[in-house]
Formats: sequence, structure tokens, C-alpha cells
Amino acid sequence: MDVQNFTTHTNQPYDNEVRKNLIKYMDSISDLLLSVDIILIEKQYYNPHSRGKSNIDAMIMGEFVYAYFMIKIQQNFFFKIPVLMYYPSKYKTEMWDAPKKMTKPQRKMWSGKEALKILEVRNDNIGIKELCTKGFKKDDMGDCLLMWLTFLCHYYLVRGKN
Repeated sequence: MDVQNFTTHTNQPYDNEVRKNLIKYMDSISDLLLSVDIILIEKQYYNPHSRGKSNIDAMIMGEFVYAYFMIKIQQNFFFKIPVLMYYPSKYKTEMWDAPKKMTKPQRKMWSGKEALKILEVRNDNIGIKELCTKGFKKDDMGDCLLMWLTFLCHYYLVRGKN
């Protein structure tokens, strides 16, 4: 989910308005959330010695979303306690053999195209339609799909989870 969709301000994107709208949105899809087994939050890149490369706002919102789900778990909201974890995006580019040294815009474009290829190979016409025609950005949806598939491969195949 793209947090920028939850604000009307452009100069201060991660204020309380975003947090309130994000809670409203997640509460509005509670039936869907009840059905999940795994909740992934993308671990954001952080380098304290690198100027401008760390996305502190995204880290803060990741913690906010993580806390939201921890509270829901403590309140026994879920029928079955889901796996809740941060997952690094670096595995995505490694597993899907992305070209080396891409810029962030190049990676985003690559992930959208790669996801579309996967959906085409699977003959997943519903997924293709979702990826190409929804109001969401193609690269964000593609990025989510690749992240999820990477996690499944890593968690279940590489680590041998049941």
C-alpha cells in the first residue's frame, strides 16, 4: 500500500492525517486482514553515514504499521496469529537477478516489468488486469508482487518452513 495516498498535504506527507487515514483504511479492510497468515513490511534501507539515501519517513511509517498490527495481535483481533515481520527488499533484486547498480527509478520500473512477465507466464489474466488497469501505480504493485514471491521462495524453500 502506498502511504502517499493517505494525505492531502504535499509538503509534510507523514503527519497525523496520514496516520489517522491509514488506521481508518486498515480498519475498513479488517475482513481481509482476518484472512492473512503473513504480514510483511518492507525493511527500509538505512545507512547513518549516507546523506539522503535513508528514507526516514518510510521507516517511521513502517514502525507505525508494525505497531498497528502488534496492537491488533494483542487484542486477539486475528483468529490465528499471523507471522509479522520486516523483510529486506535486497532479496527481491537478488532472487530475480536484477541488473546491477540500478537507480531507484530504474529498480521501480524493472519490478513492474518483471512482475508483468511473471503474471504472463502464469497466464494470470486477473493479475495482469489488476497490475495494468487499477488506479495504483504499476511499479508499486509489481514491487509488492515480487516482494511477496521472493518472501515465499525464501521463507518456504530456502529456510524450509512449513
